[in-house]
Amino acid sequence: MNYFRILLIFILSTQLAFADICGYVFSPGPKAQASQNLKLIGKLNRLEKLTNITRKIRTKGGEEHVLMMKKIREEFKVIEGQLFKGEVDLAIRNWRGLFRNVEKAALEAENYAKMIKVINKGVRVNVRDYEKFFKDNGIPKYLVTQHIDELYKIGAKDYLGRLYKNLRKSHRKLGNNYEKYKFIKSGLDDLAKNANCTPLCKQSLKNLHDEIGIVSQAERHLHQNIVQNRKVIHLKTIQKIFNSHPEAVVIARRKEFISEAVGLLKKFYNNARLMRKLYVTLGNSAAGKNLRLSRMFKRIFDKRFHTVNKGIIDKVSHSNLKGKAKVELLQAETKDLDFNAAMVDFSRQNGHASKKAWQEMKDYASKSKKNSVLYKEMQKAEELGIKIGKTSKRLPKDVGTLISALVVGAAFVSYFAFSVKENDSEG
Repeated sequence: MNYFRILLIFILSTQLAFADICGYVFSPGPKAQASQNLKLIGKLNRLEKLTNITRKIRTKGGEEHVLMMKKIREEFKVIEGQLFKGEVDLAIRNWRGLFRNVEKAALEAENYAKMIKVINKGVRVNVRDYEKFFKDNGIPKYLVTQHIDELYKIGAKDYLGRLYKNLRKSHRKLGNNYEKYKFIKSGLDDLAKNANCTPLCKQSLKNLHDEIGIVSQAERHLHQNIVQNRKVIHLKTIQKIFNSHPEAVVIARRKEFISEAVGLLKKFYNNARLMRKLYVTLGNSAAGKNLRLSRMFKRIFDKRFHTVNKGIIDKVSHSNLKGKAKVELLQAETKDLDFNAAMVDFSRQNGHASKKAWQEMKDYASKSKKNSVLYKEMQKAEELGIKIGKTSKRLPKDVGTLISALVVGAAFVSYFAFSVKENDSEG
């Protein structure tokens, strides 16, 4: 399988898949919203197709489990065991923010949608007394109080535009966390009904209920403006709000895709040759114009240097060998690794001994036609080393999480920095 082409096409596909989601902005008016909803449904179809393709590549025909849900299930099982022991601290720490964000976003979205519907109607009939108009159209008094002053201050049309933007923010928050919330909420509901849930388990669930969720004893005072007299928020309520907003669904599917994409890319990023070639191919368009992506690549290379090549480079640099012997030592030390990757890391060194050793090896390779291939490879390594930058003094943290930048970044291939002839089938 041509892994490099798969990876490159995959990255480009993700950029195209997300290009107009990131810039998506609501426009006031039912017709405009309907048109945008149709576009989002088209985007949803493409995302789901791309997610399925990504999952198949990642699993290579094996069990096609949903990676995001697998992680959520694993987390739930750990915390479920704690609840049976009567311990709720881990559950509160892990889920308090999740429940708050989803329930708050859902109820806010519901309220914004109500206001938008009525204000759109009011704009069409040129309403002047919106306070009475809201009351006549069933808008609760607490919502009228929250919105009326600002609506009169900036005008109905401008306020409508602001509400659409706020609605979009709520959609995105809801969609980003919905699948995890749904799984955990339904899991806790099922646990409460389970015959195996002991009195200690039931007490844990009660304690947890008192601590998380915007209608809980610990949280409701922070969200009184939207919870009002609600005593409980059922999962069906959140599901109904989620399913009524296409952008929330698209964001949820995008998160699933990102999880699959990161899982796929993690299979590749430890492959130094593949990552080096990808960096070269994205070359000027990514490294020169997208600092975020460039830093991500640099940290990947820095991790490889600190964990694989640093000791080898130090050994060669501080040896008393001549240029030819240094090359031979480097080749011997990397025979089970990646010689070209080691040369890239070598060229990126700042230390006096390493710079001197690198120059000695280059001088040796440049003096004989027999070593012309080696010399060209050293030149390529040096060019790539300049693009990546000098090695970091410390081992970068959490390099794996930076892979997601490939998925949601803004890199597009415009042209090749320079050609690299390698075996594309390396995996």
